[in-house]
Amino acid sequence: MTLPYRHAYNRVKLWAVNQVFPDAFVWKEFKEGVEEAFEVVHSCLYSDESGQLRHLLAEPLYDELRDYRKELLATPHHARTATVDSVECQGVMSGFPNSEKFGDVLLYVQVLFRTQETFTCPHKGMETVIHRTHKWTFTRALAESADQPQGDWVIADMSYKGW
Repeated sequence: MTLPYRHAYNRVKLWAVNQVFPDAFVWKEFKEGVEEAFEVVHSCLYSDESGQLRHLLAEPLYDELRDYRKELLATPHHARTATVDSVECQGVMSGFPNSEKFGDVLLYVQVLFRTQETFTCPHKGMETVIHRTHKWTFTRALAESADQPQGDWVIADMSYKGW
């Protein structure tokens, strides 16, 4: 209910960040990139391609997700697949720069996704379509000067557990 107002408020905050760090946040590019990242992460979670996630995820999240995946694949009833039928970034929940211990300035942007996912359990002959909302946090290192490029976006936090 409050997302449109939060989105507008946070877009203004991110516009202010862009005044100090040019091109730190470009909504159209960000929205397209995070929707694509959602699909990549989702497909890797349910396949053997989890190595692709290393460059998309912050290190602690990668370790957590790797451990979760091992548990998931070890369960006897895991013989299921999951596909993303649709994903839409609904808006920015929060966005702010933060100075880290070693002097780096990181930009944090938390977004909500609305998805439709299909889970299939072949051994039970069952397919379930689920509509869900996910909250993910993305971060990037901001350049110290205008002639340096901004850092790459990585996923710092996410709701990854399946249905």
